[in-house]
Amino acid sequence: MDIYEVFWDARPSLKAINAKVGGGDLSADVQTLFAAVRAAVNESLPGAVALTRITTQSKTPEEPLRMKRNGKTMSDEETFEVAASVRRVIDDHVQAHQEAKLLASA
Repeated sequence: MDIYEVFWDARPSLKAINAKVGGGDLSADVQTLFAAVRAAVNESLPGAVALTRITTQSKTPEEPLRMKRNGKTMSDEETFEVAASVRRVIDDHVQAHQEAKLLASA
């Protein structure tokens, strides 16, 4: 059975929803975003063990998502499907956040 480690840089997504992650509790919005990303990773890797590591300071800012399989770094081509799935749930979450903000201000 393969073990995947997924490293996701959450900073750009947190900025998009004006959220801060610090020493306090995470807001419900941030918790929902993190849960959606974890679910997208797990759905993209059925039958595998997937450890999703959420960071806010990426070692490689140009790569918002990196993956390892059984300890070995995977190529961009190998991570494409998972990255696309994560990108979709992030985009959906950011859009829902922005729509809720607009409704609240109306």
